Amino acid sequence: MMQLVVRLFVRYSLTGVFIVFTAINGFSQNDYYMFPIKPLKQNYLTGTMGELRPNHFHAGIDIKTDFKEGLPVYASADGYVYKVVISTKGYGYVAYMKHSNGHSTVYAHLKQTEPVLWEWIKQQQYAEQTFEIELYPSENQFYYKKGDILAYSGNTGSSGGPHLHFEIRDEKGRYLNPLQFNFGEIKDTKPPIITRLALRTLSPNSRINGQFGRFEFKLKRLKNRYVSEEVIHAIGEIGLEIVTYDLMDGPTNLQGVNYISVKQNNKMIFDFALEKFEHEETPCINRMIDYETLKKKGNWFQKCYVVDGNNIKSYNNIGNGSIIINDNLKHEIIAKVADAYGNNSTLTFNIFGEPKKPDQVSVSNKFNLKRITKPKNKFSTQIFENTLKIDFVDKAPNVNILAEVFSKGKSNTVHPAYVLNDFTTVYLWDLTKSLPDSIKVCDFVQDFWFNALIPCQKEVKYESKLLDINFSAKSLFDTLFLKIYQKDLDYEINDFLLPLQSEIDITLKPPFEINDKEHSSAYTYLGRKTIKYAGGIWKGNDLYFKSKYPGKFTIATDLTKPVIKCVKKNKHSLQFKAYDYPSGIKEFNCTVEGKWVLLHYDYKRNYFFSEKLDNSIPFKGELKFVVKDNAGNESIYLGNIK
Repeated sequence: MMQLVVRLFVRYSLTGVFIVFTAINGFSQNDYYMFPIKPLKQNYLTGTMGELRPNHFHAGIDIKTDFKEGLPVYASADGYVYKVVISTKGYGYVAYMKHSNGHSTVYAHLKQTEPVLWEWIKQQQYAEQTFEIELYPSENQFYYKKGDILAYSGNTGSSGGPHLHFEIRDEKGRYLNPLQFNFGEIKDTKPPIITRLALRTLSPNSRINGQFGRFEFKLKRLKNRYVSEEVIHAIGEIGLEIVTYDLMDGPTNLQGVNYISVKQNNKMIFDFALEKFEHEETPCINRMIDYETLKKKGNWFQKCYVVDGNNIKSYNNIGNGSIIINDNLKHEIIAKVADAYGNNSTLTFNIFGEPKKPDQVSVSNKFNLKRITKPKNKFSTQIFENTLKIDFVDKAPNVNILAEVFSKGKSNTVHPAYVLNDFTTVYLWDLTKSLPDSIKVCDFVQDFWFNALIPCQKEVKYESKLLDINFSAKSLFDTLFLKIYQKDLDYEINDFLLPLQSEIDITLKPPFEINDKEHSSAYTYLGRKTIKYAGGIWKGNDLYFKSKYPGKFTIATDLTKPVIKCVKKNKHSLQFKAYDYPSGIKEFNCTVEGKWVLLHYDYKRNYFFSEKLDNSIPFKGELKFVVKDNAGNESIYLGNIK
């Protein structure tokens, strides 16, 4: 018989506070779930649902465990474990439960599960002779009542410290906000904070204080109100970006904000409410934030407007959120941010409209901008969506200095957009019309390195003598203006400031024969000298691999074997340290007297420790520990246990 499930959802709105109530077979949502750790005591969080994280939204909440491991983790509701995963990375040791209301709960970064389930997991690991494993127990094989001990908290996987990661998912697998279930263990009476404000031109004809580009402005705090007292003039389509965090009672961890709205002259133009999301939406975070500013400065600016490629479903359909200024009047902008508990803060500032056709005078003179030191380079360039901004530095700039842009052998005359700071002339070029080969101003020439225009939402294969790239229909958020640079075995595809929606297939074509292909692979540059293994398959003298990121790659040969150190060996316990660079550890195997031994691997500490199938049988005899890296190098530790 189908369950009767009645739900009445009324969410917190930025225009007011509403009560959230859900009835599930007679239970309110407030008593259906139990807090999974230290119940009935005040708890503290290090992460909230929807918090901005590198390349993804944070799913669920991160609950502090007093910097300890081994705290009891309780089943949040009646249900059964339908999946367990033991992994070195990601969620680490994690258990998944199904419940009668159709929801599921997730408990991650565990030290281990309760003994009966843990023994079963261990038996499967020994049977398959593998540490990393994904298991699906039969329905109700491991059934727990609400409040039963399910597991013990830990620090496994990609956890940055001991804590419990806890999720509630609906019947479709969408991540729900656990804080909507009104757990009394979490207290939040503090409003969010707003730390930064930026404005960006969203069309070639738009200007902010006479300029094209992105500009940050100072804020002044008045309790939970923030204002910008700087004079801002603008015309055209403008995008608002803010840095905002939530605060909770207790420790001063910065949390995520779930609600943002923007009004222009008291009319709502943007409304964002993140209460649930699907896994497929998570890559879009890199279009929701100012990705380039994050990579350059580490600041998490959140866009209060929706750009192409942002398919997040948490926006109310009232437009794309851009601020439109097409007059010379004063426009009041109010941004409001709120957390799951209804605490809110506001940001208020004014934008003064400019005439539709501003005269081409020096911007610094017209808007009293601060004079800056003369740049050293004659040319500097930056891409804003589809527009290439070109700054030309000269002693005596003039709005009458024309530029010649060359594209496919044709010359195009370009007028200055404006003059800045008495020595910089700014030109704008629409990249969708053609990709420029070079620009000439006076007697100075700047070359460009554009290779192709790659449209989004289409499967495209780019081929050249240097490399091939396969773009799937889901690879790009927006049109890509492809730039490729190659020197020896180093290849650069655009740069690290460009986010991808999904992987691209890359085939590198070395300019000379690679002799030791067995130990040679593709690597990504993390800095000038540090590299990270990217893998690859050799096809003749071409190297094929996948990458989630553009940037700088190289082909490197790794002949260095992993380093192994035995920390402890006796009849009860085995402990090792093992490390490998640059390719990293791929696999490992441990035996005593030829019998396989389960080793847990904590990759964060390069640490391995044993767990017996039968504690009554001591380790005795020949010990062999083999570690192989991703380049095929192998190290063997041999010992003897008496």
